Amino acid sequence: MNERTSLSLSDFRQAARLLRLSDEDAQRFKEMFGCDTARISHAGGKLFLIIGQCRKTQDDRSLQWYRNGEPIHFDYVAEKVIASGDTMDELIASAKEYKRLLGMTWADYFTELCGQ
Repeated sequence: MNERTSLSLSDFRQAARLLRLSDEDAQRFKEMFGCDTARISHAGGKLFLIIGQCRKTQDDRSLQWYRNGEPIHFDYVAEKVIASGDTMDELIASAKEYKRLLGMTWADYFTELCGQ
């Protein structure tokens, strides 16, 4: 039987504070990954860093939509999850590790794996 969990107002405010990315942190992640948006989501007790790129269907033919044979153009944000952690410090460490791995070639990565 499932029990409903109730949060106190202070628990709710604390959770909301965790999920709010400061303007300074958002700007830091945007610069770090060259993205247009950065936000945090919370699911299953974990924090997730989600970055996004602003796109247009007009520029990406593979995502073109049609209505009555006519193309429909719109703007959208292509998002992806790049880091996770139980705390904000773990989330930042995970984001830094993702950035480090982005700069590696496959050969460098496998050399590092074999060296451990």
